Amino acid sequence: MVSVVENGSGRNARINGYTVGGKTGTAQAGENDDDHGWFIGYVMKDGQPISAVAVVLENAGSGGSGEAARITAQIMRAVIADAGGR
Repeated sequence: MVSVVENGSGRNARINGYTVGGKTGTAQAGENDDDHGWFIGYVMKDGQPISAVAVVLENAGSGGSGEAARITAQIMRAVIADAGGR
């Protein structure tokens, strides 16, 4: 899962100084609808878990899972920035 974020389709979830792992995915929505995109991931610091997040973007179409990864990183950064999340 870390490789997906460091080298693959989940690059938008990277956070400098933290270990982030995750998985992107696409789910078919219907014959005439754009596919759903999703990303599920976690963030750790020094081997200690901080947060796990899942984002699903309905009818996101092409690139939806990458956008879900970017949003996941924003949520994780907010948790890290919160004094209780460190």
